[in-house]
Amino acid sequence: PPREFQGVCPTVACVPRELPLPRMVSSAADPYYVAKEEVEDAILRVREMHGEWNRLLRSENTARSTRFQHLHSEIAGDLRQLDFDLQDITETIRMVEENRGRFQIDDAEIASRKGFVT
Repeated sequence: PPREFQGVCPTVACVPRELPLPRMVSSAADPYYVAKEEVEDAILRVREMHGEWNRLLRSENTARSTRFQHLHSEIAGDLRQLDFDLQDITETIRMVEENRGRFQIDDAEIASRKGFVT
């Protein structure tokens, strides 16, 4: 992460959330794509907020700027949520790999999904 955000995101040592094993679904109904889109949208929002955060950092007294403090908290929370979401996606990839008979997902698709979370 950018230097400003180092230490904001929790590590993978966070309390894991339990995920049910997904059932076989068509690619059109595959929840991975919904989760991926949500992560991509959240990344865009964080980038936009970071741009404003950076501008305020350079132009205002950040100790007194309520907007800066609000943005800082919002970015930190969004980054924590992104970390949880990526952990969830990583866990579902692991479940698919360990239960290949239950899922109709080929090696190339699994590699693509792993590429997204790394």
